[in-house]
Amino acid sequence: MRSARTIAALFALWPTLAQDAQTPASEASGTDPLVLRIDGEEIRRRTFEDWLLRIYGERRARAYAELFVLREKYGARPVETYREEAVKEFQVRIDGAFGGDRAMFVQELERLGRSYAGRLAERMLELEYIALTELLGSVLEFHESLEVEVLPPLLPDAFEMELGSEVEVLRIRWEEGEKVARRDAFAAWLRVLYGERAIARFAESLRVRKAARNAGLAATEKEVRERVELDIQARIDHMHFGDREAWLKDLAKAGRTEEQYRRERILRTRGDLLVDKLLRSERTVTRDELVRAWEKKFGAGGVLHEVRWIRMDPDLEDDSEREPQESRRLREAALKQAQELAAELRKRIGDGEDFATLVEEYSDDDSTRLSGGRPDASFRLGRLAEPFQEPVEALAPGELSPALTHAGAVYLFEKTAIRRTPLAEVETQLRRELLERRPDEVEIAQKKNELTRGLGIEVLEALFR
Repeated sequence: MRSARTIAALFALWPTLAQDAQTPASEASGTDPLVLRIDGEEIRRRTFEDWLLRIYGERRARAYAELFVLREKYGARPVETYREEAVKEFQVRIDGAFGGDRAMFVQELERLGRSYAGRLAERMLELEYIALTELLGSVLEFHESLEVEVLPPLLPDAFEMELGSEVEVLRIRWEEGEKVARRDAFAAWLRVLYGERAIARFAESLRVRKAARNAGLAATEKEVRERVELDIQARIDHMHFGDREAWLKDLAKAGRTEEQYRRERILRTRGDLLVDKLLRSERTVTRDELVRAWEKKFGAGGVLHEVRWIRMDPDLEDDSEREPQESRRLREAALKQAQELAAELRKRIGDGEDFATLVEEYSDDDSTRLSGGRPDASFRLGRLAEPFQEPVEALAPGELSPALTHAGAVYLFEKTAIRRTPLAEVETQLRRELLERRPDEVEIAQKKNELTRGLGIEVLEALFR
C-alpha cells in the first residue's frame, strides 16, 4: 500500500507536468532518472521501461502503431497542447461528482491505484489520439491498412537483455509507407499510459525474484517452456476436450495466434515458476496430510474395494396424458420388470456368462458401459449412493449383489477385488509426492500476496514525463 506521504506527494506534483513538458528532448533522453522506490530500492526509468516493453509491448503494439502513423500523417504536436483541455475535463468531474472538492477526487483516484499526475498525463495522450483520429476520412480503412510486426527485442528470448535507446522494436506498415518504431518512443508511451497501473505487478516481480535469489532458486528457459507446453495442453484438454483445432479457432476469434499466446504464457510463467519453487522449498508434510493422501489414493484405512456394475433404467413411456394412479401403476410395473431382468442376469453370470459382455448389452450407464462396467480409477465406495455402500462393501471378491434399487434405477454389483495397502509400505512414496506436488493457482496467488504484503511503493514525478 502507498504511504500517506506518497499520496500527498502525488497530489502536489501535478502542476510540474507543464514544466516537465518543456524539458529539452536531449536532456530527457540523456538521463535515466529515478521513477520508483520500492521498499527503499531505487528503480530507474530504463529498468522499468524495459520491463514494460517485455510484458506489455506486444499486446499494446497496435495501439501505439496507430498513434505513430497518425503523427506521421498529420504531424506531432507537443502533448502539452492538450493539458489545458484535460485539466478542464477533470474540473468538470470534480465540480459535478465531488462538489468541487479536489481532494476527494484525488482520493478516489488513489482508491483505484491512480494519481492525479498519472491520470492527467495519460489523458493528454488520449486527447492527442482523439484529435488526430478526427482528421481521418475513414477510421475503418485506416485500421485495415495498418500492419504491425513485433521485432525480436520485444520477444521472450530477449527478456533479460537491456534494450538500447535506438533499438528497433516495431515495424509498422500502412498504405502510405513503412517505418520502424524505436525503443525510447514506444517505451515512453507505454510508461505514461500503462506504467502507473503496472506498478503493483512490477513490484511483485521484484519481490518474487528477490525471494527466489535469497533461496538460491532459479527457473531456466527450458523449465519455463516445458511448463508452458504442459499448461497449454491442460487448457486444451480441459476447455476443448483435447481438440487442438477448437482451441486455435477460439484464439483466432480473439485476434490472437498460437505463437502470441505462447509468448504471453512464457512471460507470465517465469514468475509463477519461481513462486512454485519457493513453495516447494518451504513445504513440509504433516502426519494428517500423509494419512489423507494415503486414504485418498488407497481407500479408507488403506482398503480399496474394486467393483463393477450393470445399471438398468426402467422403460417408461410418456405418461403426461394419463391419470396419476395409472402412471404410478405403469412405473411400478416397469421397475419390477427391470428387477426381474437384474435377477436373471445375476443367474446367467453365476452360470458362467461374461459380466462385461452383459454390461455392453444391457447396461444403461454410459459412463461405464465401454469399460465392462468398471468406474474410473478415482472411484471409491463413498461415491456410491448411500443405500448401496454397506451391501456392496460386505461383498466378498467375486461375489454378486442382489438386485438393488435406488432413484428409479436397478443395479447389479460385482466385487472384483479388495486391495489392502498398509501406510508403512507407501509412506516414503506418498511423502515424496506431497513434497513435489505442483502448487495450484490458489497457492501461487496466496504466496504472491504474502511476498507483497506491506510493500512500500513511492512514485516519483519522472514516471509521468
